[in-house]
Amino acid sequence: MNKSKPTIEGLLADPSFIDHCLNDDVKQSDPWSTRIENNPEDEIVYVQAKEMVLLLTGKMPESLIEAKLGAFKKRFYEVNPKQKSRYNFRTDKRSALTLFSGIAASLFLIAGIIFFLRNSAPKQEYAFNDIKGKTITTPFTERNLIKLSDGTEAILYPGSKLIISEDFNSDDRKIAISGQVYLKVFSNKAKPFVVYSKHTTTTAIGTAFYVRDFEKGNLSSVLLVAGKVKVNEPTRKTEAFLEPGTTMVVDNATLKTQKRKIDNEQLKDLTEFKLDLNNSDMKAIVNRLELFYGVQIDLSACNCQFKRLTGDYSKKSLSAILNSISFTNQVSWEIRDQKIVFLPGPNKP
Repeated sequence: MNKSKPTIEGLLADPSFIDHCLNDDVKQSDPWSTRIENNPEDEIVYVQAKEMVLLLTGKMPESLIEAKLGAFKKRFYEVNPKQKSRYNFRTDKRSALTLFSGIAASLFLIAGIIFFLRNSAPKQEYAFNDIKGKTITTPFTERNLIKLSDGTEAILYPGSKLIISEDFNSDDRKIAISGQVYLKVFSNKAKPFVVYSKHTTTTAIGTAFYVRDFEKGNLSSVLLVAGKVKVNEPTRKTEAFLEPGTTMVVDNATLKTQKRKIDNEQLKDLTEFKLDLNNSDMKAIVNRLELFYGVQIDLSACNCQFKRLTGDYSKKSLSAILNSISFTNQVSWEIRDQKIVFLPGPNKP
């Protein structure tokens, strides 16, 4: 079933919902019962839609018909006080049902027209490969700060690519990325901002977040720094809403997703673009360096015990930090297939 916000016209057009309304022996395992129970904030919409279904099929209980007729009479006489002596509303089931069926049929017709107009135009569903337009690339040794036409700021990390759709900022705002991009989105509720990568689709209104999806990477991720975003993994149709300091990680091989939290200190460092290490082990260092510099680091070829590292490296270049790690641990590093690979043994002179 669709997870979007329910509407009366949408529910009336759904055969499974109509079956649910007409089934007197609804089981607890019925999908609609479960959905209604899990979404109490939408209960009034479900109730109104069910009442309309019962009206149109003649299955509304007599007590409810009389209650609704009484409410209708009260409202009618409030609007037309002089008509009270002219009209004598009969409250028998047949006449009341006829009256309310006419009203419901009219409402149903209006709802149907609205539903048709909203859905008659085919909705284009996009994927990473569908986004065509201006392409911006960044060399493996540089970062690139750009400003999009809507006011959104984007930082492209080394070896990354950003594609701005040809119709960007018309009905919506669509971009595609490969590598790592930090986005500070200009708020415009009328035009959703959507970021497509190979393994994720991220929708934001006004927020700041990282999208990471390297062509040859093992993991993809979306990390929310501020605001709120919705992240979809298109292949498996999974969906998650993120809060600041939360990242959704996708295993590119299995497509399994997982939510992770980062601590407040690290989140603050990211927002201020600080890289302060405090007795950090190599795993933590790699995680920080990968996100801070937008690179991929591979330790698999270097079977050694790395020493912990302390210091403020905010103003250090990536190569200076890698050289410091190499010297401290008597290992070497090189670039292979757009990855930084650590190797056993010191650099040769």
